[in-house]
Amino acid sequence: MKFIQGILIFYILIFSNLGHAKLTVIDNACSSSVSGDFSTEIDTAGVPNEIGTEQAINGGVRFLGFDIVDVNGVKNLSARFAAQDMHWSYVSVKAGNQPLLCGRHFGLGESERSSWAIHIPVEKALTHIEQGHEVEILLYSIHHINGEEKRSYSKLKYHQPALKRLVKKDISIGLPYDLKVEHPRDISHDKRMVYCLNSNWVDCDYSIEDHPRYHMDTFNDLGIAIPFKGQFVVDGYITRLLFKEDIAPATNLSPTEFGLWNRYGKAFELGALRGNAKAFLSQFFTLNYMRDPLTGKVLTNIAWNIPMKQGEFLDRGSFVRDYETYLLMNFAFEVNSLGSLQDATRQGYSKADYAMQTQQGFVTITGLSEAKSGAFKQSPLTVTYP
Repeated sequence: MKFIQGILIFYILIFSNLGHAKLTVIDNACSSSVSGDFSTEIDTAGVPNEIGTEQAINGGVRFLGFDIVDVNGVKNLSARFAAQDMHWSYVSVKAGNQPLLCGRHFGLGESERSSWAIHIPVEKALTHIEQGHEVEILLYSIHHINGEEKRSYSKLKYHQPALKRLVKKDISIGLPYDLKVEHPRDISHDKRMVYCLNSNWVDCDYSIEDHPRYHMDTFNDLGIAIPFKGQFVVDGYITRLLFKEDIAPATNLSPTEFGLWNRYGKAFELGALRGNAKAFLSQFFTLNYMRDPLTGKVLTNIAWNIPMKQGEFLDRGSFVRDYETYLLMNFAFEVNSLGSLQDATRQGYSKADYAMQTQQGFVTITGLSEAKSGAFKQSPLTVTYP
């Protein structure tokens, strides 16, 4: 059996593509307006206000999250994006009515993953983020798939308090949101996370030999299996997490989900691959509440613990050799700054008042090569054959 497994892995690797996706930094076309110069018009020609469902594709551009990076000694807020089969894209980030980041990017084309980022100095962004009550992200793209042109258009609403906390955080004394990730992590301490497809040697952080179905006869159907465990803190009282089944198409949220994305494949999602993301993922989360010792405001600690046995991506396309597999973590929720309903009632608020204070938002954290030097220190996964 071991010999047969070895042969199968050998052929998987021979016909797998090797890739290292480079994150391209593009110019911020909104930089003049952020500085107060509105004489330069932002070119949005060709970007529709909406798109017919017959033209739309699932996925389109994926928002990879915000990060803080150092650019020539200046702290910058970085917004990151990626897409598959992309020809052209326009993205923008607004705080209230103020455009912060925007720009066009030409992709690598069919069967390729394109990844890019837009930067803005933190000091320029902070004032507008504090003044704006909403952070809106617009994603528009044109794709070439099997010789046909497809388009995608969507808007997302990011959790503004989380973004404000990020840009105000002194990252020299800790990670944003008090983020703690136990898995996946660099267990071997060689400054990278390695998933080995054929062995369990000293440089492997995770291995095919640890796979819960490694010794079974269904070896050909394996997907990458990896545990997910961690926690982070969000401002406000989270009343519930939101999963794929909780979110209506017009809600403008990315649902709670864990994923991975190899260079030549689509994004594989842990919960959605089970058919019902909420039923599967919700059992692994806990919410705990506390108060900020300085402000007295309510905080919520989101914790998750998914063992490797349940951490398998049920698509054999995820099982491919790749030197830059992105690790995707997204958390969507309803949150109320007044605390629990009981807390609000004791303060004299009615149920109607409480409902009006309830907001929705999401936070995205992605592991990719450039993130290792950013605020979150989240590395990509190296899937290798040593």
